[in-house]
Amino acid sequence: MRQRLILATTASCALVMLVAIHNGAFDAGAAAVLVAALLLFVRAAFRLVDDVERRDEERTARTRRGPHPPA
Repeated sequence: MRQRLILATTASCALVMLVAIHNGAFDAGAAAVLVAALLLFVRAAFRLVDDVERRDEERTARTRRGPHPPA
């Protein structure tokens, strides 16, 4: 959940900064914020992918063990 929020926030921030740079409102400051936002976006995306892969591996490991015998 947290990674998805970071992804959405950084994507919107990057979009706003791209528009600001395109319109000539900011130069160095907007570029720095854009780079930082994109780095956060990539970091959150990799964490999200890692979480999904970890859950898939755990699910596969539980399936391979089979059902537990009744107690």
